Amino acid sequence: MKEKKLYNNAIIPDDLYVHRDADRKLREIILRMSKPAYVSVARQMGKTNLLIQTKRALENENSRYVYIDITNKFESAQDCFRYIINQILNANESIKEFQEAAQVILAKRKNNSASPTEEYQNEMREILKRYPGTIVVFLDEVDDLRKHSFSDDIFGQIRKNYFINETYPVLKRVTYVLSGVIDPEKLIKTKENSPFNIAIPIYLDDFTFEQFLEFVSKSGLELGSDIKEYIYDWLRGNPRMTFEILSLIEDEQLQGELITKGTVDKAITDFYLTNFKNPPIDHIRDLIKHNTEVRKALIKLKKGESLELSDDVINKFYLFGITSTKIDKKNLRIKNRVIEESLSDAWLNSIELEKKGYYDYGCERIKQGDYEGGIKILLEFLQNEPKGNFANLAKYEIGIAYYELGNHEFSNQYLLEKPISMDLSPESYFTQINYIGANFIKLGKRQVASKYFDEIIHNSHNPSAVINAYVNKGECLLNDEENYNAENTEFTYLQALNYVSEHKEEIPTRNSLLALINYRLGYIYRLENKPLAAEKFREALQFVEIHAKPTIILFIITCEDSSEIKKSLFKEVTDLIIESEIAFKETTLTIPLFSEIQLALILSNLVELELEDDFQRLLHYALNDLYSGAIEEYRLLFKVAETSLTSKNLKAAQWLYKRVITFDGIDPQIERKSALIAGLVESSHNSQASISYLLRYIKVFNEFDNFHESLTLIDFDAFIRVIDYFRAAKKYDDAFNTALIIEKHFSTGLSSEGKADSVVILFYIMDYYAYSGNVDSSVQYGNKILSLISEVKPSLNSLSYVDRRGLDNIQKQTRGLMNSLRTVRQIEPIKLGKREPGRNEYVKVRYKNGSEIVTKYKKVMDEISKGECIIIE
Repeated sequence: MKEKKLYNNAIIPDDLYVHRDADRKLREIILRMSKPAYVSVARQMGKTNLLIQTKRALENENSRYVYIDITNKFESAQDCFRYIINQILNANESIKEFQEAAQVILAKRKNNSASPTEEYQNEMREILKRYPGTIVVFLDEVDDLRKHSFSDDIFGQIRKNYFINETYPVLKRVTYVLSGVIDPEKLIKTKENSPFNIAIPIYLDDFTFEQFLEFVSKSGLELGSDIKEYIYDWLRGNPRMTFEILSLIEDEQLQGELITKGTVDKAITDFYLTNFKNPPIDHIRDLIKHNTEVRKALIKLKKGESLELSDDVINKFYLFGITSTKIDKKNLRIKNRVIEESLSDAWLNSIELEKKGYYDYGCERIKQGDYEGGIKILLEFLQNEPKGNFANLAKYEIGIAYYELGNHEFSNQYLLEKPISMDLSPESYFTQINYIGANFIKLGKRQVASKYFDEIIHNSHNPSAVINAYVNKGECLLNDEENYNAENTEFTYLQALNYVSEHKEEIPTRNSLLALINYRLGYIYRLENKPLAAEKFREALQFVEIHAKPTIILFIITCEDSSEIKKSLFKEVTDLIIESEIAFKETTLTIPLFSEIQLALILSNLVELELEDDFQRLLHYALNDLYSGAIEEYRLLFKVAETSLTSKNLKAAQWLYKRVITFDGIDPQIERKSALIAGLVESSHNSQASISYLLRYIKVFNEFDNFHESLTLIDFDAFIRVIDYFRAAKKYDDAFNTALIIEKHFSTGLSSEGKADSVVILFYIMDYYAYSGNVDSSVQYGNKILSLISEVKPSLNSLSYVDRRGLDNIQKQTRGLMNSLRTVRQIEPIKLGKREPGRNEYVKVRYKNGSEIVTKYKKVMDEISKGECIIIE
């Protein structure tokens, strides 16, 4: 029967010890004897066992290892130094050389006049003179030593040992291994002293899954693979926690219990997650409770905001045992589920509430951007103290938080009470009025919003609040489509300009406000008074931030009629973007900032105005700097071409689409659209170049038919042009096959306009079947055409390829052709015998491909003479 093996001992027995990478690295550092090692690790991670195991493995008669816990209460540096020397001597008291050294050292101490550091150095040399081997000193819990005023002397002397051992060669035979939960660089407190920067760091990580399996094997526990994986999923190899939980599971197994996932959950919950009193959870929670910086950082980490954390606080996470080491910010996470559940949001909130109270903590959460969390806490505060001294302030904060969340109705629900009175705080009073107005803007009630901004304008004595109210009121008037009044809007912005002029020294944001006001005035004037609009835009240009300057220049261009001036301005904005290295920036609610759309618009106009050098410069800057190589050149050119098309820069669009399809291996969707537009915008619709592009479009259309798009007017336009081209060249088969390509897509949810456009294609197919003598197919298509015309004619609009008159014409031709076909169907082919049929006699012929048709002899005479078909009846 198996006996219990996992007893809770401070030092792990050799037969249970699992070696990690830290064991190997520590041994290498010790054997080199060139620098001290520093074991940097959280508590309960096995650092003491690491030191003891290293001592057991390496100690012999030529190398002595001394483990010293440095947490004693020392009165002075001398007291600490003597304690270290005494521990070295006592640990080796059975060795003759150490006995002799002890006698000399104790005798000299009676008459010592040297400083503590000199005495320590002399005593260490005395030991090494007599003992010929090496000495390795383990100093554990060194962070505790920092609480003493003299700690810098201790660490400074250890550091000094590695710099003076050339002068005193015996000191080359002593080395130190320090361990603690603090960065070695922070051991020496005084900035004027040299930092403790010579130690080689050793990080003691959790067990890997393989190391965990090794420990399970050494424990003698027989567990299924799924249970092992489940335990590791909970604990992620934390050594102390692994030992504790496996010990509890061992007890269950010794009692004959079957070990299931439920057994594991119960052991972990009972031991760690019920009262949180067992290490390392108790220690981690205590550290977090008493460290505000780490607690706030932990909240950010749990919210997924690890990129905002400083390196210093991330290091504290590691030393507190919360996270693993050597993890970049992006992948930073709490190291295992037990620790994560013990540091729940509810527990963290309870700490903050305990320390700060509901009101202060709720306000703090809102200030940190956690609006929902802050609102929840302040609502609890109001529930507990509805008439307390801070109740109105809480409503004020809740109202603002709801605004930031975009819940403008709830925001006004709290702010319309005007919880902050004018007497209590004029500044806060008008701030809430501003938020009320802003909420009404968001709710589409601009006229109501204007009244609140008027209150600020007429009653506030804060220039910043007043000018912002003017601007907000202007925005209300400008965007009120139902009640827009250009004169009132202009008057408001002109008042704003005058106010800024009168109070410019009192308004810190005057430049941005002057930019916005002049921009809005230019926008108002642009339709009726272009010269005045251009003047205002130019005034805005003086004050606007660099990322908004392209916007202003583009508006100035819209006010100019001269092509030469436009060329000059487009060259100016190109130079500005490149020389100022302007990047894309997310647009605000005021003046639009430089964006991809603006880039495309500028590039389009540079092509349209034939400013090729400037186009190439800006294109190069865009590809290499704005996109940093993240977009292929043809894709950017395609974007610009699309912008050109919507901007009616047709010359630029044509040039750009043509350039796109010169690239190899382009996206079929882009190739299709580019070839289509390049073909359609050719000046001569039937030119060979136009047909060449359209044929390429149809080829891609046919090869890659999974575009998930409905057919558009320009698709029909392109196909009809190519079909007409083939028909004019008497290439009826090519025309027919082209029509069949687009017909395949008629069943994919055509609109009414699409159905009307499809009638033309179907008529071509019908006509071909009639021409080739396939009467049944021709009649079938004729019926389909007449049915479609009846369906779509009532709802036809001007966007379709054919108008009502066109449909009437097709309907008439279709009926006429079908009538003639019905006559043909009643005529049997003439039995020829040996005579040649008459020109208008019907014959049956068979082509080389095996197809057979009935048609008039005159229609197949040439083909018969060429041997392409033969008369069979």
